[in-house]
Amino acid sequence: MVLRELFNKVLPWKWDKKNTDNNMVAYFQMDDGSEYNIEFNGSQYSASWSIDFGRSANSKEAPKVVITGTGDQYAVFATVIDIIREFIVQVDPETITFNADNREPSRVKLYDKMIKMFSTSEYNIETSRDSNVTHYNVTKKGTQDVTM
Repeated sequence: MVLRELFNKVLPWKWDKKNTDNNMVAYFQMDDGSEYNIEFNGSQYSASWSIDFGRSANSKEAPKVVITGTGDQYAVFATVIDIIREFIVQVDPETITFNADNREPSRVKLYDKMIKMFSTSEYNIETSRDSNVTHYNVTKKGTQDVTM
């Protein structure tokens, strides 16, 4: 199966109505009722944004970064990629950063695959690893990266 085919099943998602200039949240729901939230946090001093996302079993539970065990990892990541692409169209960020916990090697491998989806002529991709975390930096070409 081709990598891009794995990320084709995009689930319906929505932007949160409470979004601000420096904070945007999108969400989608799985068949089991669990909700995923993707949060974009922007710097008020630059066009740099960080991304966090996770799953909560119900609206009263805080989102968890752990996303393994659902069996729908490709649908989840296809949707996350779709949301990130729409975010890029709307905001035109200079830099996007996110991290993966190295104690979850399957997540790191999936992020490594996902980051290749953003390897375009417009953005540079940079990955660095330390003992605990893998850092991903997506920087628009022609801008100076100030996040690492």
